[in-house]
Amino acid sequence: MSSDLTHFWCPGALLALWCVSGGRGLLSANGENWAEMRQFTLLAFRKMGVGSGLIEKRIMAELDGRCSELDAEIDKNGKVTVSVEFFDLTVGSVINSLLIGKRFDENSKDEFLKIKKLFDDSSETFNIFDLNVPVWFLKWVVPWRFNLTWNARQNILTHVGKEALERLEKLKDGTYDLDSEDPKDLVDCFLAKMRSENEKGQDGHPGYTMDSLKLVLHDLWLAGQGTTATSLYVGFMKLVTHPSVVLKIQKELLKITEGSRNLTLQDRPNTPYLNATIAEIQRFTSVLNVNFWRINAEEISFRGFQVPACTMMTAQIGALHVNEQYFEDPEKFDPERFLRNEKLLQQLIPFGIGKRSCVGEQLARSELYLVLGNLLLRYDIRAHGTLPTNMDVFPYSSAKLPDTSGKFEFRKIRKM
Repeated sequence: MSSDLTHFWCPGALLALWCVSGGRGLLSANGENWAEMRQFTLLAFRKMGVGSGLIEKRIMAELDGRCSELDAEIDKNGKVTVSVEFFDLTVGSVINSLLIGKRFDENSKDEFLKIKKLFDDSSETFNIFDLNVPVWFLKWVVPWRFNLTWNARQNILTHVGKEALERLEKLKDGTYDLDSEDPKDLVDCFLAKMRSENEKGQDGHPGYTMDSLKLVLHDLWLAGQGTTATSLYVGFMKLVTHPSVVLKIQKELLKITEGSRNLTLQDRPNTPYLNATIAEIQRFTSVLNVNFWRINAEEISFRGFQVPACTMMTAQIGALHVNEQYFEDPEKFDPERFLRNEKLLQQLIPFGIGKRSCVGEQLARSELYLVLGNLLLRYDIRAHGTLPTNMDVFPYSSAKLPDTSGKFEFRKIRKM
């Protein structure tokens, strides 16, 4: 199938991704180019410390910065009101720092929140209808839907691409130098790789271009920000309505830290209840309702059906996580289900499975553990006013979108 024909009949699920990327990047890429970019990203993340103590330092530095703002308010008023913006900024700063070396502070957070608002607005209209109709239909029959999604993606591209382009110019005029052994961020990793491939001439890989870099940054920023922040927000929505769960977590954390140090990634083996709670939060949240469309490379047999090669298919992950065959009473928030039956963890796939699983899984798991655990270690957290039900407000969208109007009250936990 030619690329032009694929573009013309591309279903709405790929409209922004394909139109923006032309099949490059990570989310909408396929074949050898996708494999190359995925391998590069995994190696770059490893070089920057994802999966080691280095990423823990990045996450904790950001969390400490946000908590210092909370503490200043608590010192004045005895408590502070926290909204979804806190989780958005915390997670957004970590991924932004990892990708382009910049955190969001008072001078730049408005830019981030503007982009986040555009993305949220586009997500609200991105549903089963968009997943199945051709791009040309959306573009010409309901252009407002097409433009809403297109503009959100373009704004993310502009944001992440600006730093990359500025750094390339500095490399050219000699005001910036790359250290391939100690990269500042993913931009440094990519520019070093791009220079290396260019030096090989015709033997170099053609995928290392500035356009590809912007698309890789776009896909990682998009995937790494919203899902983790939403999981944290919904997690605290569930926790404040289940105080017994909070008490069990805090008891477990105080036992291993003695209330005198931060929770670290090395503590994971000793925090089974916190681990189970995070798993239940991810099961309940299940942010990606329907996975991205995939095309099978060869004919497959599935439950007696023969599926020919080049068939477009997807997985409804949200349905898997409420399957009563595996999760008894799935509407109930029950972390202990994972303690009663540890095999249930194998049925939980918030990051997908196989070759196309989330490339940022290790980063997301580290953020969820460190942010949620250390906040519960530091603060007494309660609901501020009446909380929304936190049910999916757009049940037919491609992603679960909770009502984010809920707020929390944080008070410092007195040291014993």
